[in-house]
Amino acid sequence: MRNIFVIIAVVLLALAVGIEAASSATQTLGITQEVVGIAIPVLVAVDGALLLRFGLTAFGSIVSGAVQGKIDGAITLITGIVLVLVGIMAALGALGLLGLMLGLLLAVPFGTAIYLGMFGGFAHLAASSLLSFTMLLKAGAMVSFVLWNLHVLRSKSTVLLALTCLLMTGLVSLLHGIVPGILVSITDAIAAIIVGIVSVIWGVVLALVGIPGTLRAIKSFVPT
Repeated sequence: MRNIFVIIAVVLLALAVGIEAASSATQTLGITQEVVGIAIPVLVAVDGALLLRFGLTAFGSIVSGAVQGKIDGAITLITGIVLVLVGIMAALGALGLLGLMLGLLLAVPFGTAIYLGMFGGFAHLAASSLLSFTMLLKAGAMVSFVLWNLHVLRSKSTVLLALTCLLMTGLVSLLHGIVPGILVSITDAIAAIIVGIVSVIWGVVLALVGIPGTLRAIKSFVPT
Protein backbone atom coordinates (compact mmCIF):
# COMPACT_ATOMS: atom_id res chain seq x y z
CA MET A 1 0.00 0.00 0.00
CA ARG A 2 2.84 2.39 0.84
CA ASN A 3 4.25 1.92 -2.65
CA ILE A 4 1.59 4.31 -3.89
CA PHE A 5 3.59 7.12 -2.28
CA VAL A 6 6.70 6.45 -4.35
CA ILE A 7 4.58 6.30 -7.50
CA ILE A 8 3.05 9.67 -6.59
CA ALA A 9 6.51 11.10 -5.87
CA VAL A 10 7.93 10.03 -9.23
CA VAL A 11 4.85 11.20 -11.16
CA LEU A 12 4.81 14.64 -9.48
CA LEU A 13 8.51 15.22 -10.01
CA ALA A 14 8.33 13.97 -13.60
CA LEU A 15 5.46 16.40 -14.21
CA ALA A 16 7.53 19.29 -12.81
CA VAL A 17 10.50 18.37 -15.03
CA GLY A 18 8.21 18.04 -18.03
CA ILE A 19 6.69 21.48 -17.47
CA GLU A 20 10.12 23.07 -17.16
CA ALA A 21 11.33 21.37 -20.32
CA ALA A 22 8.14 22.33 -22.17
CA SER A 23 8.70 26.00 -21.32
CA SER A 24 11.84 25.87 -23.43
CA ALA A 25 10.29 23.87 -26.27
CA THR A 26 7.29 26.16 -26.66
CA GLN A 27 9.51 29.23 -26.85
CA THR A 28 11.90 27.61 -29.31
CA LEU A 29 9.11 26.43 -31.60
CA GLY A 30 7.27 29.73 -31.37
CA ILE A 31 4.14 28.09 -29.97
CA THR A 32 3.77 30.90 -27.46
CA GLN A 33 4.66 34.57 -27.55
CA GLU A 34 5.29 34.66 -23.80
CA VAL A 35 8.96 34.66 -22.91
CA VAL A 36 9.59 32.96 -19.56
CA GLY A 37 13.36 33.01 -19.87
CA ILE A 38 16.18 30.52 -19.93
CA ALA A 39 16.63 29.83 -16.21
CA ILE A 40 13.50 27.68 -15.88
CA PRO A 41 14.59 25.19 -18.58
CA VAL A 42 18.04 24.96 -16.97
CA LEU A 43 16.34 23.76 -13.77
CA VAL A 44 15.65 20.52 -15.65
CA ALA A 45 19.27 19.51 -15.05
CA VAL A 46 19.15 19.35 -11.26
CA ASP A 47 15.50 18.33 -11.13
CA GLY A 48 16.13 15.56 -13.64
CA ALA A 49 19.02 14.29 -11.52
CA LEU A 50 16.73 14.14 -8.48
CA LEU A 51 14.07 12.33 -10.50
CA LEU A 52 16.65 9.74 -11.46
CA ARG A 53 17.69 9.35 -7.81
CA PHE A 54 14.05 8.77 -6.86
CA GLY A 55 13.71 6.20 -9.61
CA LEU A 56 16.88 4.36 -8.67
CA THR A 57 15.92 4.27 -4.99
CA ALA A 58 12.48 2.90 -5.83
CA PHE A 59 14.00 0.37 -8.22
CA GLY A 60 16.38 -0.76 -5.48
CA SER A 61 13.43 -1.69 -3.30
CA ILE A 62 12.21 -4.35 -5.75
CA VAL A 63 15.48 -5.94 -6.88
CA SER A 64 18.35 -7.58 -5.09
CA GLY A 65 21.05 -5.40 -3.57
CA ALA A 66 23.70 -6.82 -5.90
CA VAL A 67 21.75 -5.95 -9.04
CA GLN A 68 20.79 -2.53 -7.75
CA GLY A 69 24.39 -1.78 -6.79
CA LYS A 70 25.70 -2.53 -10.28
CA ILE A 71 23.07 -0.41 -11.98
CA ASP A 72 23.15 2.44 -9.46
CA GLY A 73 26.87 3.10 -9.78
CA ALA A 74 26.93 3.19 -13.57
CA ILE A 75 23.80 5.34 -13.92
CA THR A 76 25.02 7.75 -11.23
CA LEU A 77 28.34 8.14 -13.03
CA ILE A 78 26.64 8.76 -16.37
CA THR A 79 24.24 11.22 -14.76
CA GLY A 80 27.15 13.10 -13.23
CA ILE A 81 28.95 13.39 -16.55
CA VAL A 82 25.78 14.58 -18.31
CA LEU A 83 25.15 17.13 -15.57
CA VAL A 84 28.65 18.54 -15.92
CA LEU A 85 28.29 18.91 -19.70
CA VAL A 86 24.78 20.38 -19.54
CA GLY A 87 25.73 22.72 -16.72
CA ILE A 88 28.78 24.04 -18.58
CA MET A 89 26.83 24.61 -21.79
CA ALA A 90 23.96 26.29 -19.94
CA ALA A 91 26.24 28.57 -17.93
CA LEU A 92 28.31 29.58 -20.95
CA GLY A 93 25.22 30.17 -23.08
CA ALA A 94 23.61 32.29 -20.37
CA LEU A 95 26.85 34.20 -19.84
CA GLY A 96 27.03 35.05 -23.54
CA LEU A 97 23.40 36.16 -23.54
CA LEU A 98 23.97 38.26 -20.41
CA GLY A 99 26.91 40.00 -22.06
CA LEU A 100 24.79 40.75 -25.13
CA MET A 101 21.92 42.17 -23.07
CA LEU A 102 24.16 44.35 -20.92
CA GLY A 103 25.98 45.62 -24.00
CA LEU A 104 22.72 46.58 -25.68
CA LEU A 105 21.19 48.11 -22.56
CA LEU A 106 24.16 50.38 -21.97
CA ALA A 107 24.48 51.44 -25.63
CA VAL A 108 22.12 54.42 -25.32
CA PRO A 109 19.94 55.17 -27.21
CA PHE A 110 19.80 52.71 -30.08
CA GLY A 111 21.18 49.71 -28.22
CA THR A 112 18.77 50.32 -25.37
CA ALA A 113 15.88 50.46 -27.80
CA ILE A 114 16.97 47.15 -29.34
CA TYR A 115 17.28 45.62 -25.86
CA LEU A 116 13.77 46.74 -24.95
CA GLY A 117 12.40 45.35 -28.18
CA MET A 118 14.13 41.98 -27.86
CA PHE A 119 14.30 41.36 -24.11
CA GLY A 120 12.07 43.91 -22.39
CA GLY A 121 8.89 41.85 -22.76
CA PHE A 122 9.66 39.17 -20.19
CA ALA A 123 6.47 37.38 -19.14
CA HIS A 124 7.04 37.74 -15.42
CA LEU A 125 3.53 36.66 -14.40
CA ALA A 126 3.67 33.51 -16.54
CA ALA A 127 7.13 32.62 -15.23
CA SER A 128 6.07 33.26 -11.63
CA SER A 129 3.01 31.05 -12.00
CA LEU A 130 5.06 28.29 -13.60
CA LEU A 131 7.71 28.43 -10.87
CA SER A 132 5.09 28.40 -8.10
CA PHE A 133 3.33 25.41 -9.63
CA THR A 134 6.52 23.40 -10.14
CA MET A 135 7.63 24.27 -6.59
CA LEU A 136 4.40 22.76 -5.27
CA LEU A 137 4.92 19.67 -7.42
CA LYS A 138 8.48 19.23 -6.17
CA ALA A 139 7.51 19.74 -2.54
CA GLY A 140 4.67 17.24 -2.93
CA ALA A 141 7.02 14.74 -4.56
CA MET A 142 9.53 15.03 -1.73
CA VAL A 143 6.90 14.64 0.98
CA SER A 144 5.45 11.59 -0.78
CA PHE A 145 8.92 10.09 -1.14
CA VAL A 146 9.59 10.44 2.59
CA LEU A 147 6.16 9.01 3.45
CA TRP A 148 7.03 6.01 1.29
CA ASN A 149 10.16 5.25 3.28
CA LEU A 150 11.59 7.35 6.09
CA HIS A 151 14.95 5.65 5.56
CA VAL A 152 15.52 7.79 2.44
CA LEU A 153 16.40 10.60 4.84
CA ARG A 154 19.58 8.67 5.63
CA SER A 155 20.84 9.29 2.11
CA LYS A 156 22.60 12.62 2.49
CA SER A 157 23.17 12.99 -1.24
CA THR A 158 19.47 12.54 -2.04
CA VAL A 159 18.38 14.93 0.72
CA LEU A 160 20.92 17.59 -0.31
CA LEU A 161 19.98 17.23 -3.98
CA ALA A 162 16.29 17.63 -3.08
CA LEU A 163 17.05 20.75 -1.06
CA THR A 164 19.14 22.08 -3.95
CA CYS A 165 16.20 21.66 -6.34
CA LEU A 166 13.94 23.67 -4.04
CA LEU A 167 16.63 26.29 -3.42
CA MET A 168 17.34 26.78 -7.13
CA THR A 169 13.64 27.12 -7.92
CA GLY A 170 13.29 29.69 -5.16
CA LEU A 171 16.40 31.53 -6.36
CA VAL A 172 15.09 31.84 -9.92
CA SER A 173 11.80 33.17 -8.56
CA LEU A 174 13.64 35.64 -6.32
CA LEU A 175 15.85 36.97 -9.11
CA HIS A 176 12.78 37.41 -11.30
CA GLY A 177 11.09 39.51 -8.65
CA ILE A 178 13.77 41.88 -7.35
CA VAL A 179 14.11 44.11 -10.42
CA PRO A 180 11.73 46.11 -12.65
CA GLY A 181 10.06 44.15 -15.44
CA ILE A 182 12.31 45.41 -18.22
CA LEU A 183 15.38 44.06 -16.40
CA VAL A 184 14.06 40.61 -15.54
CA SER A 185 15.69 39.09 -18.63
CA ILE A 186 19.07 40.09 -17.19
CA THR A 187 18.48 38.60 -13.74
CA ASP A 188 16.99 35.53 -15.43
CA ALA A 189 20.29 35.03 -17.28
CA ILE A 190 22.16 35.44 -13.98
CA ALA A 191 19.89 32.79 -12.46
CA ALA A 192 20.61 30.45 -15.38
CA ILE A 193 24.37 30.91 -14.85
CA ILE A 194 24.03 30.07 -11.14
CA VAL A 195 21.88 27.00 -11.81
CA GLY A 196 24.33 25.90 -14.49
CA ILE A 197 27.27 26.19 -12.08
CA VAL A 198 25.36 24.30 -9.38
CA SER A 199 24.59 21.59 -11.96
CA VAL A 200 28.31 21.25 -12.71
CA ILE A 201 29.11 20.94 -9.00
CA TRP A 202 26.46 18.26 -8.52
CA GLY A 203 27.65 16.53 -11.66
CA VAL A 204 31.16 16.25 -10.25
CA VAL A 205 29.80 14.97 -6.92
CA LEU A 206 27.59 12.33 -8.56
CA ALA A 207 30.37 11.24 -10.90
CA LEU A 208 32.71 10.73 -7.95
CA VAL A 209 30.00 8.84 -6.05
CA GLY A 210 29.28 6.63 -9.05
CA ILE A 211 32.88 5.67 -9.87
CA PRO A 212 33.34 3.04 -7.07
CA GLY A 213 30.06 1.31 -7.91
CA THR A 214 30.87 1.32 -11.60
CA LEU A 215 34.30 -0.22 -10.95
CA ARG A 216 32.75 -2.93 -8.78
CA ALA A 217 30.22 -3.67 -11.50
CA ILE A 218 32.98 -3.95 -14.11
CA LYS A 219 34.99 -6.28 -11.87
CA SER A 220 31.96 -8.53 -11.38
CA PHE A 221 31.82 -9.14 -15.12
CA VAL A 222 35.54 -9.74 -15.52
CA PRO A 223 36.50 -13.40 -15.00
CA THR A 224 39.12 -13.93 -12.31
